[in-house]
Amino acid sequence: MAFVALALWAGAGWVAAASPQESGGDPIIQEIVIEGAGDLEAEIRRSLALQVGGPFSSRLLERDEEILKKKLRVLILETRRTDLPDGKVRLHFSVAPIPSYSRVVFRGNDVFTREELLLQLGLGGALALEDAALSRYGRAIVEIYRQEGHAFAEVDWEIGEAGDEVAFQIQEGPQVKIQRVEFVGNASLPGRRLIGAALTDAMESKPGKLFFPGAVYSEESVARDLIALEHFYQDFGFLDAAVTLEKVEFEGGGEDAILRFRVEEGEPYVVSKVEILPYREGGRLLRPMEELLGILTLEPGQPFEMARIRANEVALRKHYGRLGHPTAPPMNRSEGFFRVNPEGRPRLRYPGGGQVEVAFMVEEGRRMRIRKVLVEGNTLTKDRVIRRDILLEPGDLADTALAVRSQRRLLGRGWFIDAQDNSPYVNFQFRDTPREDEVDLAFMVREGGRGTRTFNFGGGVNGEYGAFLMMNLKFENFDISDLPSSFGSGLGEIFRREAFVGGGQTLKVQATPGARWSRFSFNFLEPDLFGDHIDRTAFSLSASRGYRFLKSHEEDRRSYRPSLSRNFGRWMSIYLAPDVGRMTLVNPGASPPDFVEDAEGAHDVNSLTFGARWNTIDDAFSDRKGLRANFSLAQFGKWMGGEYDFLRPTLDFGGYFPLWEDSQGRAWSLVFEGTARRSLAQGDLASIPYLERFWLGGHSGHGQLRGFDYRGASDVQSGFPLGGDSSWRSSLELRFPLSSTRRREVVEEYEWVRGAFFVDSGALGFGNDFESTRVSAGFGVRIRFPAMPHIPIALDFGWPIKSEDGDDARHFSFDIGLF
Repeated sequence: MAFVALALWAGAGWVAAASPQESGGDPIIQEIVIEGAGDLEAEIRRSLALQVGGPFSSRLLERDEEILKKKLRVLILETRRTDLPDGKVRLHFSVAPIPSYSRVVFRGNDVFTREELLLQLGLGGALALEDAALSRYGRAIVEIYRQEGHAFAEVDWEIGEAGDEVAFQIQEGPQVKIQRVEFVGNASLPGRRLIGAALTDAMESKPGKLFFPGAVYSEESVARDLIALEHFYQDFGFLDAAVTLEKVEFEGGGEDAILRFRVEEGEPYVVSKVEILPYREGGRLLRPMEELLGILTLEPGQPFEMARIRANEVALRKHYGRLGHPTAPPMNRSEGFFRVNPEGRPRLRYPGGGQVEVAFMVEEGRRMRIRKVLVEGNTLTKDRVIRRDILLEPGDLADTALAVRSQRRLLGRGWFIDAQDNSPYVNFQFRDTPREDEVDLAFMVREGGRGTRTFNFGGGVNGEYGAFLMMNLKFENFDISDLPSSFGSGLGEIFRREAFVGGGQTLKVQATPGARWSRFSFNFLEPDLFGDHIDRTAFSLSASRGYRFLKSHEEDRRSYRPSLSRNFGRWMSIYLAPDVGRMTLVNPGASPPDFVEDAEGAHDVNSLTFGARWNTIDDAFSDRKGLRANFSLAQFGKWMGGEYDFLRPTLDFGGYFPLWEDSQGRAWSLVFEGTARRSLAQGDLASIPYLERFWLGGHSGHGQLRGFDYRGASDVQSGFPLGGDSSWRSSLELRFPLSSTRRREVVEEYEWVRGAFFVDSGALGFGNDFESTRVSAGFGVRIRFPAMPHIPIALDFGWPIKSEDGDDARHFSFDIGLF
């Protein structure tokens, strides 16, 4: 009787009894028996490497198990080997098809659709989900929900009766929001602060404020917050700071989370040494060390803070940029460009005792000139329109400071919007050329989003205007020559920006009817009539009609004013502007003063103005430096068909003076503005007509004096403000950044909220005899929403600090669309 040995295959190898038939070679397979295969038996036999008449080995058995599982989705449950005489074996395979499900359904999923869950799970196309994978996918579904703040999500599953469907039963639970964040041990930096640096600023898991809910809670975001908080401390010199999550509590039925972090601050590090070294080993710096160190504001003894480091990096870039050493564009490793700290931060040494030695690593590059100026991404705006605001030309030194100024000028236009995040986008790069001493300067713009066409309809209440409605249709970057393809499609093409766009012109139609003030106006500007680029000729046309319903009387003014100007270079221009106007005064009361009675009724007031302007201001919202001045002579006369002869010289000027920039490159500036005016009667005119006098009070125009009502800073006679034929006013403002945002692929911050503290002063008079000077002070906020940069908002709160009896105060004022 033959000796029989049985063996079981357990997945890791054979466990077999020794066979007396073994003689050192592989036994020959005499028979293969397959149980449980059903209709798949023939296909299984064809797929086996182990065949009748062939040798048997463990290696071939492992291969067959893998092939059946992957190719035929059949699992070998048990393998039995029976040894036969003559060194042969019989194999018994017990197999079963691997359970799989061709349909997956979800129940209880309100937050995500079935398609969204399948996509995130990677279960697209034909499904073949196995039993072994169900728990893995269940955990993945829980993770998907927890990333969206459903911290208590649970998932179970069941198999359908037909056996080909699996249903995941989801209990989503509430979405958890961060209600409160607490810190323990944070002696140096506050957890929250209205203005200034606070720990929650660095976190994703921000708590709610007022009526706004907090961020969504997830374990992943909290883990990232731990890293961000430590980096935040390191930015302030606490290089040994450690932050841990101490506790998470849930309230409000699990909808609110309270996080508590424990901080081990350590001691702040102090700078013990500052130096500037060449980045490349064995290199040397061409600029004198005394010159470079004189640029830095970082000194031994100061706290080590990354804000100081970044500010000094900016100072070095600006210094080399003015010398014609352009900064390298991202990912460019060419040796000709300037770089500071190419590895992202300076080289630091720690001699001990809480001290750190800082070495700025500099690669100076070469002095270069511009070969070409490129404009890219302008799908709507004509190339020459953009080039008007670029201050660099081919052959110029590659001055980074002028490139930055050009960028600000283009941003100040408000024309270029990135459609993906609906924020302004203008960027520039210096690029390699075949010559080592030349670079190309490329300006990249994007023209998506709403862009330059706006229609505003609204209303409000204002102390100066009373209740009013506002209807404003404004086309910036207009092109009167870009006609629609047909009359019928014209309106759609206009608002899709397929017509009347790209020429740099401005068209504005405004209607503002109000209880105390109404104005209707039309304005058109062509800044480059003959396409001369820099030394260009501009043409404008404006028409307006305004009504004022004052306590003392009513006024009606109308004006038609074409203007022609000529630029001499980028900053200076002269202009000539005739003005055909009419002023009407009605309802002055029963016994008005003589000067009011003389002005009653309608009077033609026509003039011709000649003036000269100088303006180096790039962006009135967030400019760093610049000057503007405008001197004009307006001759009013009967020779133009008017009723009065008088001459009006006006000087209006202003300047931005930079004080400093913060670590984000945002400027603190001192702004000074002033206006001086005089009207000189001519011929038989005894005095200037009442409606042509000057006034002070209000928040805009030549008579701006915030803190006072319109015409509220003047002596009064019989209820009528006197005004004057001479006036001066001045304003001093400290402007500073409040909020900014980063833009994709752009290093510089886009400022959208700025603050100001101001002092206004001024006086009226007749001839050289001036009334008492009025003075006011206050603060303001300037807002330029990233999605609508061409519609700025100015809010001012002012209080008189030197006034006279009879003056009218007005503490709050605002402007929309004008600075």
